[in-house]
Amino acid sequence: MNIKNLIAKFEKIFDLCEKNSNRYFIFFIFFILLLALLVRFDWMTQKNGLHMDEALSVMFANYTPTNVILDYGYRYKGSQLKKIVSFDNQNFSDAFDDIKNLYFDSRDLPHTNFYYSLLRLSFAGRKSADLNDIICTGVFLNCLFFIIEYIFLFKSITLLFEKNRFITLVSLFCISLAGGSISATLFLRPYQLQIAMFIVFFYALLNTVINKKYTLNNFLFIIIITAFTFLSGYFSIIFIGLNLIFFSAYLFFTKNIKKLYYLFFSLTAGGILAQCLYAKYWQTIFFGKDRAGEAYSKLDFNYVINNVATISDAFFNFLSTYALYPLSLSLIFISIFTIIIHNKITKTKTNFKLTPPPIAIIII
Repeated sequence: MNIKNLIAKFEKIFDLCEKNSNRYFIFFIFFILLLALLVRFDWMTQKNGLHMDEALSVMFANYTPTNVILDYGYRYKGSQLKKIVSFDNQNFSDAFDDIKNLYFDSRDLPHTNFYYSLLRLSFAGRKSADLNDIICTGVFLNCLFFIIEYIFLFKSITLLFEKNRFITLVSLFCISLAGGSISATLFLRPYQLQIAMFIVFFYALLNTVINKKYTLNNFLFIIIITAFTFLSGYFSIIFIGLNLIFFSAYLFFTKNIKKLYYLFFSLTAGGILAQCLYAKYWQTIFFGKDRAGEAYSKLDFNYVINNVATISDAFFNFLSTYALYPLSLSLIFISIFTIIIHNKITKTKTNFKLTPPPIAIIII
């Protein structure tokens, strides 16, 4: 098959897609989301136990005394352990009492009260000592976070690559069905919530600087999203700091220096709101000796260099081990090839918007 026939076939495909572009595009957006959720539900049905950290999530959310399970001088029966880590009260007042206690102390230094409060609220009004019920409820909660992630990921990609629907669909497919994304949803820990908040936060800043939405409503939106992003985990401090640097650089080089005040004050107010929503937030940052301090250690230059090397090595090991990663790369190259062919057909350049520095895309 020569190149002219190949181009002719692509031309027919693009003509068909353009005639029904909205219908096809909306269909595939929902199809990818549905497929991603079905894959997660399928893996959920195969989950028959809790990792130790997941059991701790349930205990922290239920405000179970942690010293009970750490009493090594006593032999527990399986039914007793299950009762200890389960939600053994069904009144709404009990749930709100637990959430109030979590506000003052999550008892888990690496994490705040945000995820545990939402997990506890999802069990409000019912008694559950059944392991499958706990797993399903926890995974369904994470699926809700994933849907939020998916929506704002779509909105972010649309802003970055305006009208390039093929890149949008391929990106959503690769990210939503990546093994790490699926694992984060299935694991009853705050990580899926943190991923969702990272993407929502990135979108909030991206939408502000690209569409120049320097309004009061948007200011309040950024404050709330920043607070929730802070509360999603202490490593979010690094993510927020990097975004502040990159978006500040963008505003500086595009000669919108006065807008830096808008960005700075909104993020600062978000940090204050985070303290209001969790009484020990900044106290743990400055005086905690657990992973809050570990987050600061990651800012060391030598650590960053070594970690980049480690991540690169792990990435290429994945390429040679798992099929999904070569498939994802293949889809990316096919996308690029398709865009090139499409440009040759239409003799127009792909419509890219002026965006913040490319490293911001890598962060997401």
